[in-house]
Amino acid sequence: MKKAIILAFVLFSGFTAFAQSYTLKNGGFENGNLVKGVKNGVEGNDWYWNADQSKVPGSAIELSSTEKNKGKNSLKMTAIGEVLARYNVAITKKLGIMSKINYSLTFWAKSNIDVKLNCNFDGFIIKEGAQVKTGSPGDVIKIAGTNKWEKYTLQLKAKLFSGGGTWDLTQPINFNLGLEKQTLSDNLELYIDDLELLD
Repeated sequence: MKKAIILAFVLFSGFTAFAQSYTLKNGGFENGNLVKGVKNGVEGNDWYWNADQSKVPGSAIELSSTEKNKGKNSLKMTAIGEVLARYNVAITKKLGIMSKINYSLTFWAKSNIDVKLNCNFDGFIIKEGAQVKTGSPGDVIKIAGTNKWEKYTLQLKAKLFSGGGTWDLTQPINFNLGLEKQTLSDNLELYIDDLELLD
């Protein structure tokens, strides 16, 4: 009887743990590639990136092996001056087909100055009977400029812009993380590591 109770507990714990997270492949930037541009891709280990130097001079996105929370790599974002749009300096992960797009995002970050990140989804919605490609306005989180690794959590609500519609979950979804529109107080050096999406 005691063995049966222990087995039931282990199985229940396993199912509960499975139900509590979505596997964000290569959330720690340990394998796969950083691919220039945010063109259509496939679900997998690769992260797609954009650093528009015509809009944000001095901006760059690259892997760092010298600064990381754990493992061998983190993601490094650099930028100077005014960020005009959330997609000027951003990364994208192709998530594929998902059963929902409301998650808690957790990650570790380290920045030399205070900076705001915009985290959002894009995909397709059904609006007035037609399929339309769109994105969510996103949720903003402030990273403290303490130059120390800290854990951050943000509830991603996958809101829609005004005009309504419903998410078409039969189509692939992308996750985007970029610098929010802002004027940076100094030359930014931001490191991001170990991203997870949790129920």
